[in-house]
Amino acid sequence: MLGAAIFSLAYLMLAPADLSGVRRLVRALKRGEAIGMLPDQVPSNGEGVWARFFGKPAYTMTLPARLQRRTGAALLLARGERLADGQGWTVHFSVVDEALPVDPVDAATRINAALERLIRDDPEQYLWGYNRYKTPRSAPPAPGQVVGEESDRGVDGVDAARDPTDDARRAANDGGRDEAGKPARDARRGTVGDEGTRR
Repeated sequence: MLGAAIFSLAYLMLAPADLSGVRRLVRALKRGEAIGMLPDQVPSNGEGVWARFFGKPAYTMTLPARLQRRTGAALLLARGERLADGQGWTVHFSVVDEALPVDPVDAATRINAALERLIRDDPEQYLWGYNRYKTPRSAPPAPGQVVGEESDRGVDGVDAARDPTDDARRAANDGGRDEAGKPARDARRGTVGDEGTRR
């Protein structure tokens, strides 16, 4: 983890989700500014690839890898931690250490894996309220998906309402380990992270 940050919404600017918005993001990165994206959002208009997310194929955006290759920007992941009693937020950052692979599926898979690790750090803080596994209209079918299958059922029969962090939450409540063998966060006792700080 890089640490925590405090920021003001006064410095945030939104970019439209179209080509003009992408151009705006590229210009901001070339000026050395930071941009933000939500990598767990399903891209529209066929602007993604199928990559694993919590063990299931999920249509995943390719824009972060394309922007990194084009601008050389560092890739950071951030998660907000709600503080007790409405005392605000702490924002935690982690670095994706290496340049993403050129292959879009490999790059999206690496981003999803990094996002999974971030979610597993504190699964009860992850807000997920839509079908992450849906097939957008212009996207090709997911690997193993039957053509014409209802897209709101997701892939591999995954229910649209199923939260992909269920497994992480179960591990946290059991005090178990995640798939990578790291100690899962125990909601009752907390856990000691790689930085040696108690959460």
